[in-house]
Order: sequence, then structure tokens, then C-alpha cells
Amino acid sequence: MSTVDIPPAVAAVVDEIRQSQTNKFVVVGYEGKSALKVLASGEGGFADVCAALLDNDFCYGFYKTTLQIDQSVTVKFVFIHWAPHPTPPFRKALLGTHVGFVTDALFQPFHADIQASDRSDLDESYIIRKLETAAGVAQNVISNSDASSRPARSFTGFGGQQQTKQATGSGMLGGATTQGAVLEVADKDDFDIAMKNLRDDAHPNDWVLLGYQSKDKLHLVGQGTGGVTALRDALEESNTNYGIFRTTEVIDQSTTVKFIFVAWHPESIPLFQRATVTTHKGVVESLFSPFHTSLRITTKSDISEEIARKILSDLSGKGESATKRIGTAPVTSAQSTTAATPRSAAPTQGAELEVIDRAGIEEAIKSVRDDTSELDWLVVGYDSNKARALKLVKSGSGGLDSLLAAFEDDAVNYALLRVTEQIDKSVTVKFVFVHFQPESVPATTKARVLTHKGNVRDLFGQWHVDFFINSREEISSALVFEKVGHASGALSHVKQ
Repeated sequence: MSTVDIPPAVAAVVDEIRQSQTNKFVVVGYEGKSALKVLASGEGGFADVCAALLDNDFCYGFYKTTLQIDQSVTVKFVFIHWAPHPTPPFRKALLGTHVGFVTDALFQPFHADIQASDRSDLDESYIIRKLETAAGVAQNVISNSDASSRPARSFTGFGGQQQTKQATGSGMLGGATTQGAVLEVADKDDFDIAMKNLRDDAHPNDWVLLGYQSKDKLHLVGQGTGGVTALRDALEESNTNYGIFRTTEVIDQSTTVKFIFVAWHPESIPLFQRATVTTHKGVVESLFSPFHTSLRITTKSDISEEIARKILSDLSGKGESATKRIGTAPVTSAQSTTAATPRSAAPTQGAELEVIDRAGIEEAIKSVRDDTSELDWLVVGYDSNKARALKLVKSGSGGLDSLLAAFEDDAVNYALLRVTEQIDKSVTVKFVFVHFQPESVPATTKARVLTHKGNVRDLFGQWHVDFFINSREEISSALVFEKVGHASGALSHVKQ
């Protein structure tokens, strides 16, 4: 069994960064296969984190900085997951199972994060961009050629020295291709202008909507004022639409701008068409990025100003300070869910969630994680559509097909699946987590389960890859194979 040991001394250094005025960064690495250790810490920042990262092994970087917004200076925390290419494949596969637990147990919460495998990926301007976007102060998504005209923001890095940087333009509105999918926007120039107006806080237009003109071409359905309500009214009853709207959120005395992406898949859309548009997800999201959160809806009742406020409130943690942490006890993680609950300042943002027959669920998870057990999957769901208590739906053998058959048609389910991956002559065990949320689930339930993410992760423990699906057709053995292969760095055969 693979375990992660977080010594108290390591946790203390991370906590000190949150509280101290002097120590501002830490880099954590591995002592052997399971224990974490501090590689470097001190008064520096981004540059010092990068310098301390190992060339051939996993590391985690964490540092404190400040972002100046108008006349206010706010403290921000940044997390870096470093997985360099030279890391041996077997070690990469092993340590890859630790990332979720270590992130939640030791470093959460943070304001921005990056995953890098090459030092060229370590771009501080990209981090600044993410911090600005998360704070709701990022300006228009502009082309790289226009980035130089963007006003610089003050970014206090290390040791009290203030740096001023130009954040490069994202260029996210072009190159709409991913994983072989090609999708064209018919009136691209008009769409680009519409998005530029949306990103401009001073412009009255606060929503943009695209729809399918043909199976591989989108067109501009509409744009205008009126926010989420107007966007909802413009949704086409018999066509898949993608939209984005601008809104504001007030936390304490500050008003921040937020963007919410909406994917509209009405129930009248034929099943084969749904399967086709599923392959466009990454392409479409790149057209509208960046945004703070997203909604996938099937009825117009799934979206409203009230639902948007609820989601943003859950996302922001209701304005609680990210500098607060709880708990001081050392933690140990194992593949068994008998491991200690991760220390985290934002476990569930106050969500109350009962687990019916927790011992039974934990025993089923333990069996799935046992390579000698016939059981290779389990499904957990809610006791009612109020989504206030989890229960064991079913467990069994037979791989992905059997798991999919066990999903409840009109309810949110969570599942864990064990597969094996062959790398060269070695066979390694991999775990796949699936969040199944049918389009027929009520909007209030969808909003509530958003607050359960921490609870669910604590219950299931570690996994290698995960899927969020709205229908059984959105996952297959081939997709599992591809995702597991990318995660381990070796696209090899996944056996069910």
C-alpha cells in the first residue's frame, strides 16, 4: 500500500508561511517513497521556489505574495506542483497518486496554482494573470500583440521588494482545436468583438451566446445587456448553446467582477448529437476562457440570478480569509480510507453531509483498493434528491460496464473504479474516480452538491484520474485508457 507521511515539522513550516511576516516560501520534496521533507524555505518568493525545485523528482512549491488592486493590497498564496520529465516512470506513477491528498492536506487553500514539468512552464506572468482572474480584476482577454498596452499591476514578490510586470495577453480566442476536435466560429470577428466588450467592465454588454450552425461550426446567437436573465431568455430550445455572462460579487466591502460560463444542452437534443458535442468541450471552453466557474444546464430553470449567487458564494467561501488554517496534528494518508482526514482550512465550506453506514462504505472502498479482491468498483449516491446524506448504492466486479449499469438515472453518484495499466513488462494498479450528474438532476441539488467536494474527497481518498459526466455515453474504456496513460506519462494498455 502506498502511503504519504506529512511530518509535523513540514506542516509547521507551511503554517508559518501563512502567519509569519518573514518566511514567504517553502519547497517540499520526498524522503524515499512516502515521507515529505522540506527542501528549502525562507524570505524569498517565486524565483527562490523555482531555484529549489529538483531536476529529476516531484516537488511541491508554496509561496506568499501580494496583489495590489487599486488602493488595496491583498495577500495571495500560490501552489506549484512540479513533476519534471526526467522523473522515472514508475516513481512518477507512484507519486502521482499522492498529489490530491498532499494538496488538500498540506497546502489548501490557495489563490492560484500551476502544474509544470519543464522549467519553461514556470512563468510568473501567467501566475499573475491567474491571480487577477481569481480576484475578478483581470482585464479584457486580448491578443498577444495588444498585451503591451495593458496597464501594469503592482505585484509584490519577495522580501518587501515591489515588482511591476506586464501580464501577457492570453490569446485564448484563437486556435479552437484540441485532441483532434476542430470547431469553427462562422462570424469570428463579431464574436471576438463581443467578447472584448464583455470583458470591459465599462461596456454595458454583459453576455454572449454561441450556437451550432452545423455539426462543426458555431455562430453568434446573441449578445447584449441584462446578464444571466437575458442570456437565459436567448437560449435556443432545440440547439446546444454556449454562453458567458458577467456579474459582480460583493465580499465584505469589495466588489469583484466574475464571469460564469454556461453550456446549454436541452433535453430535446438527440442522443447522437450530444455524443458529438461532448468532444467539443475543451475547444469551446478555450473560446470563452478565462472564467471563474461553469454551469451545464438542460432546462432554463437550472439557471437564474439566485443560482449564480449561490455558486459564487460557495466558490469564494463566503469571503473567509485564506490565511486561516485549522488543526495541528500530523497526518498520514493510505490508499485505504481509514487514513486520517486531511487538515484543510476549507474542507467543505460549512456543508453538512451525513454518511449512512460509513463503515460499510469504507469497507467497500478498501475492497476496491485491494488488488486481490474481486470487487473493482463501487458507487455512492444520495439518500434523496435533497442531497443531505450519502449512501452505498452498489459495489461489484466487471469493470467500467458494470459500474455504469449501477448508476442511478436521475441522481448524483460518485464512483471509484480499479483498473490496471501495463508499462513495459510491469503492471500497475490505477484508480479512476467518476462524478456522475445526469442532466435531469434539479438545479437546487446541483448547487448543493457543489459544496460537498471536500467531503467526497475525504471519503474516497486518492485516485489517479477523474471524470465528470452527465451521461454514460461520455465515458468509455478508450477514454479511461487515454486519461490514465497521460497521467502516468505512458500511453499503454489499460485492462479492465
